[in-house]
Amino acid sequence: MELTKRKSGQILEKKYCQSCGESVLASIRKCPKCGSKDIGLTANIEYIPKDEYKSSRTSQNEPKSSPPSSNTYSNSSSQPYPSDNSSSFVSNLFEIGGGALVMIIFFGFGIVQVVSGYIGIEHEFGAGWAFFAIVLFLMLRISLPLMIGMYLCAANVWGWHWFYALLFTAPTLVFLIPGMIAAMIDTMRK
Repeated sequence: MELTKRKSGQILEKKYCQSCGESVLASIRKCPKCGSKDIGLTANIEYIPKDEYKSSRTSQNEPKSSPPSSNTYSNSSSQPYPSDNSSSFVSNLFEIGGGALVMIIFFGFGIVQVVSGYIGIEHEFGAGWAFFAIVLFLMLRISLPLMIGMYLCAANVWGWHWFYALLFTAPTLVFLIPGMIAAMIDTMRK
């Protein structure tokens, strides 16, 4: 048991947080650093991070199958959380903003499809029909005219082979066909 001396001359007992290794006064019931209520008399030389500690506390009956991870750090470290140099830029990108990046790419591809649908219908049938297809798509969620326009734009305006033009239109077909089948089944049930 470690004792510390106050300015007033009082000697106070020190205890240690079993979660983060922080030394705390004996009268404190909750660690000010990590919020853990697990306070003990001895300090762990090496301790596990808070998340791993919580998961090990919930499954005390199960033996630990893996040795401590490389993220463990000792109480004598000057940094509260050591930097992990083993992670790459790509993994950090996906951890931080991967979902946002995928969302931006998804919406960008959708905008390209809508614009190409407009261009394809305008090239084949005129601007009035292209505007009408956009209105159908935005107001009534009918995307079949725009899909036809996407195919026509890729095949006739951009000069792609018919198979590649169909692949360009395919992501929309993947969502359209199950919806049409579900609508037909729903009308048959009624």
